[in-house]
Amino acid sequence: MVCFQESGQPDDVRYMAELQDDGSFKLKCRNGHETRIALQEQRFEYLMELAANAILDGYFREAVVSFASSLERFIEFYIRVVLKNKNVRDEVINTTWKQLSKQSERQLGAYMMLHLAERGMTAPILSNEYVKLRNEVVHKGKVASREEAIRYGNAVLITIIPTLEELKENYRDSIEAVTRNHIYTVHNAYTSGTVTSTMSYPTIVSLTRDWRVQQPDLITWLEQLEKRRAKIAW
Repeated sequence: MVCFQESGQPDDVRYMAELQDDGSFKLKCRNGHETRIALQEQRFEYLMELAANAILDGYFREAVVSFASSLERFIEFYIRVVLKNKNVRDEVINTTWKQLSKQSERQLGAYMMLHLAERGMTAPILSNEYVKLRNEVVHKGKVASREEAIRYGNAVLITIIPTLEELKENYRDSIEAVTRNHIYTVHNAYTSGTVTSTMSYPTIVSLTRDWRVQQPDLITWLEQLEKRRAKIAW
């Protein structure tokens, strides 16, 4: 961006950049300009994408962990969107969430009861089979196979998608508000004078995908992702 501002031409060199914990990329171009690029996507979106990439790279245990983390962060996202829809202030949500943030069982309970109150039905959750697999991988060091990682990923996907589609259909304004707050938080964390921008990257559980468009399954997404990776291979 600074190159473009100074010379009217963007720097056309490709750079490697690591995804930061806050959902941003930090870059320094060959001319010494530093810039930050914030992902519009929520944490549950890019964690799902990290899991898919882990499968393609042969890291099946890591894929299971990222799939599990994606589901947990989707639960948080759902709670924040629904509460935002009820005009609960961000500072109140954040203060209350701190009481739940270190215990996933509390988060799941809050999610299930809030979903019940909103939709009049039980929220989709993982079956005991997949809860057991996740616990064995996370707590007992189990090395999952490719088949187990894909089955677990599909189970997470099937758990997230129906509720995600409900959100996109019925809570658009609240989703946009939560997204704007996320982008603002990331940008606000940068030091003064750092050039910042925002980008969006489609993921398998993308908030930007129209809720009426058919959701791809995990195998199909892995095939598409592999083709995209081949096109940008270094």
